Amino acid sequence: MKIKNRLVLDAGSGNKPFPYADVLCDLYIKAENVDKPFICCDIQYLPFKTEVFSFTYCNHVLEHVNNPNLTLSELKRVARHGYASFPSFFWELLFSRGRSKHKWIIRKDGTNIPIKKYNHLKWILNFFWARNWRIRLRKRLFLPLLRLVSEHIIKW
Repeated sequence: MKIKNRLVLDAGSGNKPFPYADVLCDLYIKAENVDKPFICCDIQYLPFKTEVFSFTYCNHVLEHVNNPNLTLSELKRVARHGYASFPSFFWELLFSRGRSKHKWIIRKDGTNIPIKKYNHLKWILNFFWARNWRIRLRKRLFLPLLRLVSEHIIKW
């Protein structure tokens, strides 16, 4: 089977587009100093025909859109193959530090959880994790406690 077209789409390219992408699309930002075709569009409603691209690259965009399932189905429609990445549940809770603009926590099984559901847990983790003056507390209490809990979960 010969591939007719070998075009690669970077959906949600931002300022750092995928280096192997042939076409870039984003809702707000045009990539600077890139001489590739750029299309300003919402990736939930891509203005391309079905299976125009052979590959779609979508890096850390799904957690920002209003409907991740619609976006994934649209990415599947325009390309035969693709790659999509998003922050994990624990990464979101530990490193977002209470100022995240993400709308969803996307799990591996394909279910989406609104981020507002975990705001209280994010606040508690942010209390121990994000403040510079709590470094000693984090090193002496929080990280050993986190190790202990993770070892218990692994043994269990």
